[in-house]
Amino acid sequence: MRLNPLLMEKLAGPEEYAAGRDLEELGAVKISEEDKGMIRCTVTDRGAYSVTLTRRLVIHCDCDTFLHKGCCRHAVAVWLYADRRKIPDSMMKKQAPETAAELTEIILRDMPAEANVRLEVTLVLPQKAGQDLRIGLRTGEKKLYVIRDIREFLSASEAGENIQLGKEFTYQPEWMRYSDDDERLLDLLRKLCSAQEQGARAAGPGASRLMRLPDPFAEELLEQAGDTPIRVMDQSGKICHCKPVRDAQLPIHFSVNLGPRGMQVSGRIPPDLQPVTAGCTWVMSGGSLIRTAREQTKLIRLIWENQYEGRCLLEYPLNDTERVIGEVLPYLKIRGAVEIGEELRKRLVRLPLKTEVYLDKDGKS
Repeated sequence: MRLNPLLMEKLAGPEEYAAGRDLEELGAVKISEEDKGMIRCTVTDRGAYSVTLTRRLVIHCDCDTFLHKGCCRHAVAVWLYADRRKIPDSMMKKQAPETAAELTEIILRDMPAEANVRLEVTLVLPQKAGQDLRIGLRTGEKKLYVIRDIREFLSASEAGENIQLGKEFTYQPEWMRYSDDDERLLDLLRKLCSAQEQGARAAGPGASRLMRLPDPFAEELLEQAGDTPIRVMDQSGKICHCKPVRDAQLPIHFSVNLGPRGMQVSGRIPPDLQPVTAGCTWVMSGGSLIRTAREQTKLIRLIWENQYEGRCLLEYPLNDTERVIGEVLPYLKIRGAVEIGEELRKRLVRLPLKTEVYLDKDGKS
């Protein structure tokens, strides 16, 4: 038990406590062993009993009474003996530096760790038909080094193992810290590795440095990127440093004309636009990484999948003219700029709006 005078008296009981006080006054306590961490005393009481007092002020006796009650006359005698000689104060002073070190360790563990190593994401857009979006990583303190095997790196960092990434840099997870944004991104990639585990075993050369990034993971990664730097390698091999821009309205231009066979609608998106995700939720345009506005996303995908140099052509038969004017044009005007051709403009009749009021049988509108 810890040295606590009030608790000792309660546990021992009045008679046992008084007996311990008598033993101390009769000189029955002798120090038999002492070192930096504890003192051991021998108490003579119809036999010899060994009582130990540690530097953390924990006292223990080898008699049966102490075993059953948690305190005894011998422990009381040693406590009174030690207290009279200020031994507890001396032991606390010896323990103080270690106690201070423990406090420092607690503070350091509880304090938010400051990031001291950087992470950079590289997204490689598909270079040819049928190829997927891929991701690569670089990390370091000042200079950034390519992570040659992403799965090996993620596994080592999670296990707390060092991994050498260059002649002058070894990632040491014991003391190196990423930002919260970086850690969230790494956790997402660990989930991706787990999902791709079977396919990874059969992957070809270069698959370790660049991981395939399916659309759901790509969208989640870009949503969580925060301040993590992102580079994008486009289809031409050019690399742009980007910060995600969310819910941006892209310039989409439509022209509506009356052709010989019916209504023609031409849609244009920026000619440099490249999808980052297959559904065009994220695109590259003007050197920016953009999450498209929700109302534009499906339209951008339709134009992209049917375009040549950014232009897509749609044609409606003449008998759909009323539908195009009444439904298609208003839809397009909300999502982009619409230009009506001269021939169609001549045929359009703009009538003033009329208001009609209808009453039910009770005379209420």
